[in-house]
Amino acid sequence: MPADTEYADMRAAYDALSAEMKARCEGLRVHHSIAYSRQTLGFDFSESEQDALKGAIHPLIRTIPRSNRRSLYVASHASRIIDWPVPEGRLLLRELIEHATQRPFVYRHQWREGDLVIWDNRATMHRAMPFDDTRYKREHHPRHSPACRRHLQGLRIRGRGAPSLPAKSSPVGVEIP
Repeated sequence: MPADTEYADMRAAYDALSAEMKARCEGLRVHHSIAYSRQTLGFDFSESEQDALKGAIHPLIRTIPRSNRRSLYVASHASRIIDWPVPEGRLLLRELIEHATQRPFVYRHQWREGDLVIWDNRATMHRAMPFDDTRYKREHHPRHSPACRRHLQGLRIRGRGAPSLPAKSSPVGVEIP
């Protein structure tokens, strides 16, 4: 079977921060770049690829619309804190990632053929553990639901004997807190 995927609830991680840490993080902005996270793993990018993958700046603490829940917005793509010295910023980002990935905030999904998982990508950090991609196909289905203005992500693992859903199927009446 495919390897597990872990999902960290960044809302719960924010809620568990000390008042001092919440105050320290308030108003900070973070540069996020897939090029940064992949370079830390040893990937090389051409100059044109680096230009195309400049990244984006996001607040470190987000408020999720409609629910007004506060959430950390940090993961492996977070390269630096804007207007901070790089070493100090990266230490804080590492501390927050280590905090957010503690067992109480993480759901580990053990995949079975036919599974479908949906998560709110604005308040969830996730990672897939290594698996045999020559035997199992990973299908990623980003969705935006205008009705509830939620950004949803979905992942389905297919293998021999896995039931399949119609290509145009969608959840009905799904509310994500």
